[in-house]
Amino acid sequence: MSEKRRFTHAEMADEITKLVWSKQTWLDTFSSGAKRRPEHDIETRQLELQVLQQAEADYRQAAERTSG
Repeated sequence: MSEKRRFTHAEMADEITKLVWSKQTWLDTFSSGAKRRPEHDIETRQLELQVLQQAEADYRQAAERTSG
């Protein structure tokens, strides 16, 4: 079995940025109005968003340290 490719810190941050956008879009769509989801779904997605935002910031910081 071949080894999986390792991503750089910058690449990880870029991919997590996409996940943050997706999670935020979900919240914008389903946290209010006619499409509103149950509160526990919204709370779960908000927590996931916070985790992703922290990971994104951490990877960006690591990328800056390793590139300079």
